[in-house]
Parts: sequence; C-alpha cells; structure tokens
Amino acid sequence: MRNYDEEIARKQTEVDTKKEDMDHIHTVFKQKLALYFNKLYAEKAKKLVTDNAEKSNEIGTDNLKLLKHDVQLLIERSHELINEHLDKEELWWHQKENSKTYRHINEYRIPDFLEEPMRLVYGELGKVFEKHKIITIREHSDTRTNTGVMSDFGRKNGKVRYAYSFDLSEDVLQELNLYSEEHRKAITLISQIEDLQKEKSVTQIGDVWDSL
Repeated sequence: MRNYDEEIARKQTEVDTKKEDMDHIHTVFKQKLALYFNKLYAEKAKKLVTDNAEKSNEIGTDNLKLLKHDVQLLIERSHELINEHLDKEELWWHQKENSKTYRHINEYRIPDFLEEPMRLVYGELGKVFEKHKIITIREHSDTRTNTGVMSDFGRKNGKVRYAYSFDLSEDVLQELNLYSEEHRKAITLISQIEDLQKEKSVTQIGDVWDSL
C-alpha cells in the first residue's frame, strides 16, 4: 500500500532544504548588493557635485568636505540600509511564502517589488545632498528643477527615492537568478505535495466506500 504520509513528509523536507538554500543566497545577495551600492554612492556623489558645480562652489570647500564625509558614512551604512529597506519577510518567499515571481523581467530589469525598495536605498544619497543644499527634492509629480532639468531624486508618499530604473551589476543579478531558480524548484515540490494530498484523500474515501 502506498504510504502517502511518508512521501509528503519527504517532499516537505526537500522544501525546507530549499528554503535553507534560499536563505543563504539571500544573505550573499545582500552582501553583493551592499558592495554595489558602495560603488554607486561614491560614483554618483562625484557626479552630483560636478553636475551641480555652481551650487557646489557656493557652499565652499569646508562644506564640501562635510558632504564627502557624510557620503562616506552613508557608504559605511549601506548594508544596514539594505536590511532596513529590503530585509522584509513579505519580500522573500523563504521567509514568508507568497505568490511573487523572482525572475527579472529582462537582462537587467528586476521585479518592481524589489526595485522599489532599492530606489529607496539609492534615495538615501539624495537625502545627503539635499541636507547640504546641493539639490532640492520635490514630489515626483514635479521633478523638474528651476532650470527645467529633471532631478534624479523625488519624493513619493513622503519617502525620498531614486526617480528612475537603474541597472544592477551582473554578480547581484546572478544571486537573484539563483534565488529564482531555487524558488521555482520549491514551488514545484509544493505542487507535488498538494497533488499527493489530493490522491491521499481520494484513496481514503475510496477505501471507506469499499469497506461499507
């Protein structure tokens, strides 16, 4: 006689193992993402200074030193900021099962539910530059500056975020792809468990009928 409970338990163990694998991938993903933002913050900070040369000159060298110091502090906090914005159980299937799909839309574009918190992580740099009066951050409905140039940062629902999509590095995307693949396998296992549970139910009621 087929032992459905044993088969279901075995597959559930496989699901649990997949979740452990996904947890490890998730940790590496955050580490690589922090390194990515470290580089992005540094490069974007210099570009914001040079793109806003008039304002940068106005605040003077001493204030530019303070600005650079704050950018460095932001770089040192990148992992903390990623945890704050991205380490939420509703975003990650291994922490809380959901109906999300983790495969990115094209070679570089990631799912919106992950891109949005990353825009907030990027937006932390905008906060620093607004604090030092290099840029002014407006609501997204009014992101043009007084020169008519579109601002890189805007406010949405009171939160400062980067205004546009941006490309992640290949090593970060690689971890997301690995997570997506393990997620796909886990979903397949869960579907198989559900099928086994249905078969078990049908078999049991058939046995009851035969015994009457």
